[in-house]
Amino acid sequence: MPPGYCYLQAGLMYLLGDGPSLYLTVLILQALIGALGVIPIFLIAELLFGKRTAIISVILSFTSPVFQLHTADYTSAPYYILFTLSFIYLLLKLRNIYNKISNESVVLYAGLAGLFYGLLIAFRGEALLLFPVFFLIIREIRFKKKF
Repeated sequence: MPPGYCYLQAGLMYLLGDGPSLYLTVLILQALIGALGVIPIFLIAELLFGKRTAIISVILSFTSPVFQLHTADYTSAPYYILFTLSFIYLLLKLRNIYNKISNESVVLYAGLAGLFYGLLIAFRGEALLLFPVFFLIIREIRFKKKF
């Protein structure tokens, strides 16, 4: 397992000690991160398909037993879901607005995408397999820009 989740657990254990309060805090944190995971689901669906589809996708993800199971589990899955979807949203947003905004905003979106990708790798090692996707989208954006 990559070190991100282990460091998070170690930090919480240092702050709270080893006991029931640590377990409860981790489960509450997992639930909050899982709930935050529906925000990029909404944003991606709204960007690609519209607001009605985005609302339906949020309702389906909230009521999905698989999503609820991963959120309540004592693993790094909620972080993986949140960071992956945030990374994908930022890349899609960057692709859609690249020619319409200033270079500072492009750097901000690209920097945030890189930050979420770094967090993604820190929490799940198989995220390195997404690098070709990241590279292809950046390549498409770079050659699509009109000067």
